[in-house]
Amino acid sequence: MRRKIESQRGTVLMVAMILVLLLSGLAVAYVAITGSQALSTNVSYKSDRALYLAEAGLADSMYAIEHKTSGNVAESLAGGSYAVDTHPDGTMNLVITSTGTFGDTERTVEIVAYDGTHPVFFHAIFAGDSTEDANYWMKFGGVDGGSNQRWQDEVTGDVYSGGNILVKDDAEMNGNLRAEGDIVGATGSHMTLPIPDLVAMDYPHNNDINVKNQFQQYGSYSTKNSSSYGKGYTVPESNPAHIFHKNPSDRATECAMTPGDDYFMEDIYENCPNQMTRISVAPTGNDKVYFVEGDLWLHNKNTYGFQLKDPDTHITIVVQGSIHLADDFHYHNDVKSGVAFIAIKAPNDPHGEYSGNVYIGDPVFGTIEELNSFLYAENNFVDENLDEGGSAEFYINGMMTAGNWVTINRDFSGTGGYWKGAYPHRTWVSTGGTGTHHSKMVVKLDDRILTGKLVLPRLPEIDPGTGQWAIIAWRERS
Repeated sequence: MRRKIESQRGTVLMVAMILVLLLSGLAVAYVAITGSQALSTNVSYKSDRALYLAEAGLADSMYAIEHKTSGNVAESLAGGSYAVDTHPDGTMNLVITSTGTFGDTERTVEIVAYDGTHPVFFHAIFAGDSTEDANYWMKFGGVDGGSNQRWQDEVTGDVYSGGNILVKDDAEMNGNLRAEGDIVGATGSHMTLPIPDLVAMDYPHNNDINVKNQFQQYGSYSTKNSSSYGKGYTVPESNPAHIFHKNPSDRATECAMTPGDDYFMEDIYENCPNQMTRISVAPTGNDKVYFVEGDLWLHNKNTYGFQLKDPDTHITIVVQGSIHLADDFHYHNDVKSGVAFIAIKAPNDPHGEYSGNVYIGDPVFGTIEELNSFLYAENNFVDENLDEGGSAEFYINGMMTAGNWVTINRDFSGTGGYWKGAYPHRTWVSTGGTGTHHSKMVVKLDDRILTGKLVLPRLPEIDPGTGQWAIIAWRERS
């Protein structure tokens, strides 16, 4: 009996020891798990804090950029810090990289942003078809006959039509074609792109130089250089608006074609040679938005073209009326200078019957050959005398765009050829043959706005009035 009791005591002791070992193991495991969870929580906490700091850096950088200062910022904040680097990506986009640091933990985020400039400025040709006419066709054609008979259209840059696109014959299209409707004769993609909201831009109030007001306050009737420019109204040479000449007497016929005042972009304080007449933009008029109430003309009977005198000129000219481009226009420096011409509708002309249009071609003499500028018409971009009696070939380096239609009707009947030089000294250059001919169009996108190399004041924006950059991509970098 005694042995039995002692045996049972030994068994109880063994069980107790096993239980003690199990409990000890559980305690050790609990402590290990608790410590691991605490460590994990601490790592997660530091990682989250580092991410928050990186995001704070992005916000700080964007604020600085929108207020025209450097986006390369660094700051200590909430026990950690952030550092931000910015660089362009070769287009209008800006890459912003922000690294947040908390303790020994770093996290890096990156965004791609652009300044909100409307994508119409990324296209060689753009027609928004604001009237939503399903029968609108943007047409390209012409035949490559070799040698001096190369009359096919040539477009370098993207093309968009809110209607349809037709490419025929030997037309050369070097860029992406996009249309809301059909694309015939070439490959492209179907999409709808927005047109600029020029009403929201409120140019009648958001401008730097109101030309009409300048003429009302400081204008006078002038006969200076009247043999070259005619007699008309002007302002003193020191006034930025002196690059315009109001209602000149030698172009009374042209002025009679429009309902209001006519402003001719020319500098009467410069000599007017036959070949190229200079326009001198005053330093106080550079990097400014000019607002013209009336029609604007690039047209003089005594010269075939105009050139900016200063090699570093960048201005935007907004016309509440229509723009008539009848003579050549050149920059003094193709790298630094740029001009945007924007035609907007008058308040009493919502359908654009006489305003919001850009007309290309000389209505009388048809001498236009080359335009270097960014051109946008709120309504239509149309031709004027682009045929055998006018210009059988023209070149645009910039862009040719419109909120509604781009309608350049360039097939004509007669003897092939074109006028060379300025009236009255121009000569007819025959290309031979009769029948149907095609007025050649060459449009090359000036991509300096797209790449961020050129900034023109107050161009139409995606979200007018905000002045904010748009974020188009976000990622976390490892």
